[in-house]
Amino acid sequence: VAAGERGAAEEIAAWEENVGPCAGLLNGLAYSKQREIAEDLSDEVLEHAWLWAYCGVRPRVEVLKTLSVLMLHRTQGKGLGQMLIRLLCMARSPFASALDVVTAMDFILCGCLPEEKTL
Repeated sequence: VAAGERGAAEEIAAWEENVGPCAGLLNGLAYSKQREIAEDLSDEVLEHAWLWAYCGVRPRVEVLKTLSVLMLHRTQGKGLGQMLIRLLCMARSPFASALDVVTAMDFILCGCLPEEKTL
């Protein structure tokens, strides 16, 4: 996938969507429903969703928002650095725009700051 083989990215994404352990998370649901599903998944299973998002061959903003917020929630905010590294990796996907990551970051930063501190 990282080498720019779109066929490989499509194949991995299709497997994750159809038979992967987080398939229910990847079927285009709204953020609130995705968050409910993701809450019940282990960190190990969520790694599959991060891989799917890196493939970048499907719309991924909602999944990126869900994964990022869940990571911050599970680490009680201490996983911010790790989340940012993951999002930077997602921005380097050869098949998706980095704008997806910016959109997800906007949601995360606006949602995590008290209203009086939002930009």
